[in-house]
Amino acid sequence: MTKDKIQMPNQNEEAITYLKSKLEHYESLLRLAKKQEEAIKSCNIKELNSLITKKENHIKNIKRLEKLNPKSLLSDIRFDSLLKQLRSIITKIVNHDQDSISLLSLTIDSIKTKASNLNKKIRRVKSSRMQQIRAPRFIDVVQ
Repeated sequence: MTKDKIQMPNQNEEAITYLKSKLEHYESLLRLAKKQEEAIKSCNIKELNSLITKKENHIKNIKRLEKLNPKSLLSDIRFDSLLKQLRSIITKIVNHDQDSISLLSLTIDSIKTKASNLNKKIRRVKSSRMQQIRAPRFIDVVQ
């Protein structure tokens, strides 16, 4: 019985450490998601690629942490608070990513429209070019 009492604080601390680490990664993901929106708005593809790579690294670290997940998260007020923070941050990340997707979609549509208008202008210019005037090929046979 004394072993169980000794192990519980260790399990609690292990679970808290796990949740805090996970929270830090999700907070980093949220910051990167905000920067990602700015990179999309400024059409900075190089920065966007860098941010996506950083996000992928954080996601890999989160997956690694989940493999090391303590067997059971005991009911403790500290866990509830950390879990609520995690849930809130995950929701914000999803919202920022959806906004980024919408921005990218609008950008793609805008580029398609501009390309279509440019193609129309090119065709209009080509069709209005002066055609060479050729001599008539008809022969007047009436004498």
